[in-house]
Amino acid sequence: MPNVRLVIHWQQSASVENQLQEFGRAGRDGKPSVAVMFHSGSSVGRDISRLRFMAEKTVETAQVLALDREQMLEQRHHQIDQVSEVMRTRSCMRTAISEYFQGPKIARRPSLSVRVLDWAFSRG
Repeated sequence: MPNVRLVIHWQQSASVENQLQEFGRAGRDGKPSVAVMFHSGSSVGRDISRLRFMAEKTVETAQVLALDREQMLEQRHHQIDQVSEVMRTRSCMRTAISEYFQGPKIARRPSLSVRVLDWAFSRG
């Protein structure tokens, strides 16, 4: 649906990738849109419990070796924890998601020419 203007989340997604996919449904046609996530300390525990339960049931029924199931479950739990961490950020959610995929931004040193100009004109 290209004309979605509002996406509202009332539960945590199972992974940051899922969350981004779901948020991305708003405004696919390039028009202004909003994605809202309701999040409170009391609901986080319930969301995490629900997601972990669903992950355990999914892994139980997977047609893989027991060792692989253990790794799958560990990966799913890690993804759930990552979403919780992104949601707890006190900074910009967009920045938190960007840093999840790209890592934290590294402050770049100004170029030599900019440093020389700063030095020359700051001396008065």
